[in-house]
Amino acid sequence: MPIPISAKLAVGVAISVFAGAILYWFKQRLKADRLRRAITTEIRSTPVGAFKTSLLGIPALETPVIEANLGQLDLLSQDELAHVRDYRRHMMRVREYNERESDEDRVSISVRLTEEGDRKSTRTADLLEERISKPFKYWAAAKRWLHQRRGNTIGFTPCEAP
Repeated sequence: MPIPISAKLAVGVAISVFAGAILYWFKQRLKADRLRRAITTEIRSTPVGAFKTSLLGIPALETPVIEANLGQLDLLSQDELAHVRDYRRHMMRVREYNERESDEDRVSISVRLTEEGDRKSTRTADLLEERISKPFKYWAAAKRWLHQRRGNTIGFTPCEAP
């Protein structure tokens, strides 16, 4: 007995929806990893102490990556989001303190804010780095298999000299 066209269509639609959901999940994961890397890089390069900030200048206290990606922070998990928000609030407090206490273009950051910033930046960056996905081993294996199957083995097996 032949399979009705409607059953074939239903199976095709189900497979398409499933493949689309997997692709969507994969893309969201890649976006979240890119965001984690960008925020971690910004946090690691933001000066914590007054001396380092005085060398780099007041603009070094800004957090442009976090500010530019406020709409995408929902890609992060709840605890990552809480740490990033806490770090952002802390940096806003540092900027406000500096504006209130500094003379002209000089940097002024209290010791307490410096120590607190050091703890928050380290904790936040460490958490984000820990959560960045490791490269997919299966992707590399599939790519290698595909190249070998096509006969393109350059870079995968040693070439013999003629």
